[in-house]
Amino acid sequence: MKHLNTFFYLCCIALCFFTLTSCGGDEDTNGGDSGYTSKRITSIHIGYTESQDDINFTYDKQGRVIEMIANYKDKGSSISSEITKYTYSDTRIIKEVTGNSNYTYYYYLSNGRIVREERTGAHIPTVIVYTYDERGYVSSRTLNSKTDYNNEIETINYTWVNGYMTEENMTSKTTNNIGDVTTDFGKATYTYTNIPWLKGMFSYYEEDYWDSVLRGMGYYGNLPKCLPATNSRDNGTPYINETYEHSLSEGNVSSLKVYKKERTYPSVTYTFTWQ
Repeated sequence: MKHLNTFFYLCCIALCFFTLTSCGGDEDTNGGDSGYTSKRITSIHIGYTESQDDINFTYDKQGRVIEMIANYKDKGSSISSEITKYTYSDTRIIKEVTGNSNYTYYYYLSNGRIVREERTGAHIPTVIVYTYDERGYVSSRTLNSKTDYNNEIETINYTWVNGYMTEENMTSKTTNNIGDVTTDFGKATYTYTNIPWLKGMFSYYEEDYWDSVLRGMGYYGNLPKCLPATNSRDNGTPYINETYEHSLSEGNVSSLKVYKKERTYPSVTYTFTWQ
């Protein structure tokens, strides 16, 4: 299950290059058009306490990720792998995953942005709908999943201020033969570094709401102007209280350390290789 979670961290990502300039002033004058990176991440090493994972990426001529090969190795030296392939058209992206589990996601596009996602295969059949504001920032995400016993609707609303996603509010409603249960997951808030987030930065800063590859290429609308520094939720959910520590080398993010609440050591470290 941890390896599946690792995959979702990665299955949300694209290229990444960072200059050492600041993100600019408070006013959002360009509608979030951050521009693209000039180098590509060819591999990532992911270090956990209990495992060491390696991901390798292949790109097409347009600079889009078309294949990811993930190899997972846990403490007991057991090795497993997953292969993810992306196929692109003007109106749809197909993601096919084989290995630890087998499933297919379909992403439907409008104006170059994902507006509908359909999940099939190893997961509960799920449909996700995204909306965007007039400046191209994602404003809501509504997930609907249905089994023989439950129907769940999960809604996230996003708040943007001057080119930064500052808040997200999530609620969930589950309906079954017993009745309805509504859960308020509280408000998540973000603070930011002064490192520009160009299109292609791998998105390790939220829950696995996104496909990180596709988000990094701008398919979920405009990115925040800078990389996040912290992410916390006001209901005390421990896994969402995180601090992010970036290391730069020649303008590129060479490593990212993620610290959980009340820990002095990183829960995971990502090391990037660039070409």
